[in-house]
Amino acid sequence: MIRHVVLMKFEHREEAKLAAEYLKSLDGCSDRLKRIEVALDFLRASNSYDLYLEMIFKDRESQLEFQEFPKHIEVRKLLSNLKKESVKVDCLMEEVADERFCS
Repeated sequence: MIRHVVLMKFEHREEAKLAAEYLKSLDGCSDRLKRIEVALDFLRASNSYDLYLEMIFKDRESQLEFQEFPKHIEVRKLLSNLKKESVKVDCLMEEVADERFCS
């Protein structure tokens, strides 16, 4: 399985909240996406990112197909106009019961 994690910074808190709503709208829109988690940072420290995104995919093929999914393209375009900065990591996950480990 693939774990896709993105951290984003925004100029204003309201933009982060709007981005979270856009991302949450992806939940259930494609069978390629097994799970999505979106959360806002509560500490708001100077070195914190504002938004956390985690997506789980069955395999790389599912992840690539999801990238071309129309709703994902729409949300990605909206986010590109809102976010100030982002970083990401993609992990291969071990097959474990709680799906919480990256290899």
